[in-house]
Amino acid sequence: MKIEGRMIQTIARVWAAWLMLLLAIPSPAAAQENYAYIIKPGDTLIGFGSRYLNDPKDYVRLKDLNRLPDANLLRPGKTLLIPYGLLKFTPISAQIVAHSGEVAIRSAAQRMAPSVGLAVREGMTFETGRTGFVTLALTNGSRVSVPSLSQLRVLRLRRYLLTGGDEIDFSVDKGRAETAVSPIKDKASRFRLRTPSAVSAVRGTQFRVGFDETAKASVSEVIEGSVGVGSQATGKELAIPGGFGVAVSRSGDLNKEKLLPAPALVDPGTTQQGPDVRFTITPSPAEKSYHVQISKDAGFVDIVASERSTSPTISFAELPNGRYFVRAMAVAESGLEGLSETTSFRRQQASASAERVPGMADGFRFAWMAQGQGKTLYRFQLFDAASPSIALIDEAALEQSSLILGGLKPAVYKWRVSVKQLGSGDNEPVWTPFQKLTVAE
Repeated sequence: MKIEGRMIQTIARVWAAWLMLLLAIPSPAAAQENYAYIIKPGDTLIGFGSRYLNDPKDYVRLKDLNRLPDANLLRPGKTLLIPYGLLKFTPISAQIVAHSGEVAIRSAAQRMAPSVGLAVREGMTFETGRTGFVTLALTNGSRVSVPSLSQLRVLRLRRYLLTGGDEIDFSVDKGRAETAVSPIKDKASRFRLRTPSAVSAVRGTQFRVGFDETAKASVSEVIEGSVGVGSQATGKELAIPGGFGVAVSRSGDLNKEKLLPAPALVDPGTTQQGPDVRFTITPSPAEKSYHVQISKDAGFVDIVASERSTSPTISFAELPNGRYFVRAMAVAESGLEGLSETTSFRRQQASASAERVPGMADGFRFAWMAQGQGKTLYRFQLFDAASPSIALIDEAALEQSSLILGGLKPAVYKWRVSVKQLGSGDNEPVWTPFQKLTVAE
């Protein structure tokens, strides 16, 4: 019986040892949250805690975590695991650089209105509505853009005293986010953009992430550089190079595929004069749907409109006059959005019409209209369609929006009007399309 009891005690000690060993081995997720510090001569946990920990008394937690028998006896050259959450840090500066439409900001129980220059801090949540967009910029040159119908949480914006490295961590809880990360040169710094099912870690690149709340699935799309994408469910990770993406299923599976090329827009640089801004895409069989965005800048920091559609024709209403940039992404069956090309275009609403003048047998009234602020000057031109190289009538610097002409001989005519809005910052005239007018016998 004594031998049996000793055997039971021995087995128990072995199992306890194995359990302690297993507990000491950090999981992939936990390993990412610990900093591996190489112990130097003269280091003590008490001294270490007073210099580098938020609470000096947390040296006891380091002792337990690293299973050290004595807080004052550290062996130089050995590794000390330190949870990042215990380290002293200074906040990294960030601010809003652009926003439009519906943007709600929450910080703890406080609600804020967006404004350019507003400081961004840990714990803030940014939620955009149907027409909302917001872009955040960090002092290192990196930025994060949140499109419509999305939610972004700021998890960490820190520079640690011990490592000198930065930790930048955002969570996309729904919708999408796009980031351009400045190159990270030191190994102690980390930039992560996560969703509830995946984590994307980068060291300088341009990429996008998205999370579908209904399907509980994530996507990561790498435009430039390389991104390590890890599944929260399985712990597996893939290195995704530029031009590729990965879709993370509900079960946590990582499915890598090449991003679709930029879809072909039909005449995207044409001046948009109609009541709606409209773009047409030449469709391809591999494209499930399309995502088209309009911005005030070529870098798409200040996005003002975005539409998703299964139709290759996408319209935008109520876009003011001005210079803009457009880009389109094709969406694959997996939900991954493809690459894009950026084109500038001009928005200047203008229309023209011609009709007979009542009571005037050979009189025609030509009318036009332009929308926008400031003084507007017009130029009217009329051509014989048979000899379109020389204008029969060319009236410049008109301030009125109509003109009556009489005595037109029977013929086919072409006419147009240019619109020049003064004080708009863009004085280049915009011509309406040629209109056709037939004067019969």
